[in-house]
Amino acid sequence: MLRLSLLAALAILSAMPANAAERFNCAADDANAKLSLDLAFDDKGTRPVTHFRGALIAKQQGVPAGFHQLMLDSSQLIHYWSYEGELRLEMFGKGEGNDSGKSFDLIVAADRKAQTGPIAGSYLLTFSADGAKPLQFKGSLGCIAK
Repeated sequence: MLRLSLLAALAILSAMPANAAERFNCAADDANAKLSLDLAFDDKGTRPVTHFRGALIAKQQGVPAGFHQLMLDSSQLIHYWSYEGELRLEMFGKGEGNDSGKSFDLIVAADRKAQTGPIAGSYLLTFSADGAKPLQFKGSLGCIAK
């Protein structure tokens, strides 16, 4: 009887869906920027981001000093969303000390058209500095869902 109860419990547990993470790797490399992002969403009901990191190298002239190379982390991830093949991210950061009047804003949007293969998307990168017109750069990026 104990053996039958254990087998029944094992069958029920194995039939329950696992809480797997949905992971994305996104990259862009064009005349404006080189960008690499790695993030994971938990599949639980609230879908929090369980992992985020990235790197951004701005290639154009006029980018505020101190913002040419940025290491991105979860403290800069202010908006995120992933649902049925769509990915939306926004990262924001401000300078400190002498760079306190400078900031960057990076928006990423990607949509999966097919169930397999790379996900096409775009980015909008804005640099702002006190007293200067904001610089905006747009480009394409690709993401892979794992």
